[in-house]
Amino acid sequence: MSSATDQSLSGGNGLVIDHCFKSFSVNKQDVTVLRDINLTIHPGEFFCIIGGSGCGKSTLLKMIAGLEASTSGSISIDGRPITKPGLDRGMVFQEHRLLPWLTVQQNIDFGLRESVKLGRAEIVQEHIELVGLHGFENAYPGQLSGGMAQRVGLARALVNRPEVLLLDEPLGALDALTREKMQNEILRIWEVEKTTMILVTHDIDEAIYLADRIAVLGSKPGVVRHVYDVDLPRTRSRGDAGFDTLRHKLWDAIFQPSSPVESVSPAANTTARTSESPAAKPQYSIQ
Repeated sequence: MSSATDQSLSGGNGLVIDHCFKSFSVNKQDVTVLRDINLTIHPGEFFCIIGGSGCGKSTLLKMIAGLEASTSGSISIDGRPITKPGLDRGMVFQEHRLLPWLTVQQNIDFGLRESVKLGRAEIVQEHIELVGLHGFENAYPGQLSGGMAQRVGLARALVNRPEVLLLDEPLGALDALTREKMQNEILRIWEVEKTTMILVTHDIDEAIYLADRIAVLGSKPGVVRHVYDVDLPRTRSRGDAGFDTLRHKLWDAIFQPSSPVESVSPAANTTARTSESPAAKPQYSIQ
């Protein structure tokens, strides 16, 4: 496994996060939640972001979506600055956020941009079939299981063919079996659509199973500790030795103590930790 903290690029394709800081005002004091974030995510890549609670993962995703502005620094797609939400980015949240009075078909159509006039019904139906919900077009959200509702959310986010799909812990509320099934569905859709996907998750196994690369964020403030290449063939087995080795490395990277160097400049930390835990951890979900 290789690891290095990504450096922003001056040009080229992809999504570039360049020296981004984010602060909030709390009790009239500025609190920095993200410090000097530098990442480049390549077109068509499946990129995961993991880290403990409060490290700024979801805030970073909202900045990419244009829902939050960075305090300083910039985020761009193919050289276009991100200053607000746009149809080049779709987002799926932990809660499906479907409109309960609309059917599956109507919810997906609601997400389709208004400028599409011709072939609208065909586009919606294509995405219903893409997420495996053929036959449920006229069902309401209250009649769907959690996994099915998230499929609708995926279809609604994909219906405009965004360049980047942002996934903010979308499977966190599902039971374990449904979650693994949905992981495979997301992989299938990624392979079909060739969409760049950026997933925020607390689940280390989920990140390894899905990602091409994984960024580990430290906390208070959030900094990039490592970016790991996932050099494992697809389809991946959670029982493989390589899977387990990376699992231990990610666990150690997440829970290693913060250092003064890291808190000032994540770019200074360019070498992966080689230590592995002597015993298996009982859980690999970060809360």
